[in-house]
Amino acid sequence: MSKKKPKSAMACVLDVNIDNITKVAVEPSFTENTVESSNKDRNSTNDPFDNLYTRSNLEKNKEQKNTADKLLTIEPDDCILWQFSDRPHDELGNIKALAESLKTHGQQLPILVRKNTQNTPHKYEIIFGNRRWQAAQIVKLKLKAIYKNLTDQQASICQREENDRVNLSNYAKALSYRALIDGGVFQNESELCRAHGLNKQTFNDLMAYLRVPEKLREAISNYKMLSNHMVRKLASLSKDKDTLDVLIHLAPKISNSTVTTSNLKRYIHTYLAPTINKSNTHKHLYEKRDSSDQLIYKTKLQSNGDVSLILKRQIFQGKDLEVLHERFEKFLEQFLKEE
Repeated sequence: MSKKKPKSAMACVLDVNIDNITKVAVEPSFTENTVESSNKDRNSTNDPFDNLYTRSNLEKNKEQKNTADKLLTIEPDDCILWQFSDRPHDELGNIKALAESLKTHGQQLPILVRKNTQNTPHKYEIIFGNRRWQAAQIVKLKLKAIYKNLTDQQASICQREENDRVNLSNYAKALSYRALIDGGVFQNESELCRAHGLNKQTFNDLMAYLRVPEKLREAISNYKMLSNHMVRKLASLSKDKDTLDVLIHLAPKISNSTVTTSNLKRYIHTYLAPTINKSNTHKHLYEKRDSSDQLIYKTKLQSNGDVSLILKRQIFQGKDLEVLHERFEKFLEQFLKEE
């Protein structure tokens, strides 16, 4: 059995027939008019699109004008971003390059707008299409837009679908979901999950990006690029104040991937263990000497929390260093496991 060809992403999001959009878009007078008004004098022919433009359909469209979709050409200055727009500035990409592309090749996809509900003189709110809007402002071009009457909840779903296409970061998604709940668009997490088709575990994993203390987020230069596994670990470990201080100190190493999910706890233990020893023994330096007062080895607590171990070369005469390495590695593994 042949599979049914899926709709494009735009059609799925907007629930608009792509053939209809294409038909209107090639009309010579593609301006700020509805499909209804731009075709009200069209005569009946055998064109398969004629059913869209019959008198009866026109009357029905007039009755439903508050819910009908419109294809518009609008001025960028007439627009303002929806207050729950969730694409951060640093995830917009190269706007100047997009502006040049719009100027050379034209706008390939319309943006989505609704009537402005904010206390500003703008006519439209942009639900998605922020990049195209900013690029159009640079090159002074009008924008092709689909106008829909949307509730905030519907707008959030349309925006989510569009941003899934452009791979919005998990951190930005978490910020967006929190803003939608705090802003009253959804009453609680359960209502948002139902509307967006998210299971509770997926949502909780995503929100771990916001459970990490803000000062640690700011200390990690590429925080939004961290894996969800690493973020969940950071969220759990940072509940302890001493551990949080260590994590902030480790932030540069987390940023450049020196510290990973597999060695994170080992790094933390290395930093915390000397602090505990210091409080118990008040020693920064420990030495072991033989009966003639010759140094055998010493350990020293560095100012950055590292511990250096120095072994005198005399004790290795005739010894196999590989054996030392193997035994020391086993000792260290056992030592780090101990609480």
